[in-house]
Amino acid sequence: MYCHHYHAKRCQSCQWLDKAYPQQLALKQQQLLALLMPAASTEVLAPVASSEQGFRYKAKMVVLGSALEPVLGIVNTHGEQVDLADCPLYPVSFAPVFALCKAFISRANLTPYDIASRRGELKYLLLSQSLHSGRFMLRFVLRSKNCLAAITKHLPWLLQQLPDIELCSVNLQPAAAAILEGSEEIVLTEQTVLAEQLNQVPLYLQPQSFFQTQPVMAASLYHTAACWAAELQQQQGEFKQIWDLFCGVGGFGLHLVRPGQ
Repeated sequence: MYCHHYHAKRCQSCQWLDKAYPQQLALKQQQLLALLMPAASTEVLAPVASSEQGFRYKAKMVVLGSALEPVLGIVNTHGEQVDLADCPLYPVSFAPVFALCKAFISRANLTPYDIASRRGELKYLLLSQSLHSGRFMLRFVLRSKNCLAAITKHLPWLLQQLPDIELCSVNLQPAAAAILEGSEEIVLTEQTVLAEQLNQVPLYLQPQSFFQTQPVMAASLYHTAACWAAELQQQQGEFKQIWDLFCGVGGFGLHLVRPGQ
């Protein structure tokens, strides 16, 4: 994947971009085999490759700049504000949403939070898209409720401009720390979940729900787990209990449950 931000050294978040993707997978597979070598009987499956770009259906953007000229991106290691609204990891459908979110920030006069001075209100903008429906969940992470009234007032304009927004909420994160979100969530739309469907299994994302990875890879993980479980049940009989030890949206457990269970 070519990224102009990486090659200009503005963003180095994807540290392995100088290696071809097949080489990256081969190196990771070698590391995995070395770690599992003591368990000689372990069968190690071949790696599952992801798309190289446009695969990330969730964006976590730091809000920088000013209310009049907001920046959605990161502060890099040089202390520079880098706008990543055109990051190639995101689907092309994200670009117009980011553009209208910037316009909304200006329209509602939402002041980005400044870490050094500890002033401002808007810390992060979190955007998720359903792979199944193409609809969005948009979350504003605020320091306090000071801007809640402004967001509520101008939200009808944003929803009119972006009818594909299924769910919009405000998350309150008052701590002056590098914490993405807080525990209090205020849903501003009638819909409270974003519907997803992987392998014909319906899943419902609440504002603080998530997949262990991006949806296409998650679908592969869930399908593999379901195949393993079905094989074991054929050999040993039906499971009495299934423990899903991975936090998230519950994809593993829901894929392992058979109809009628």
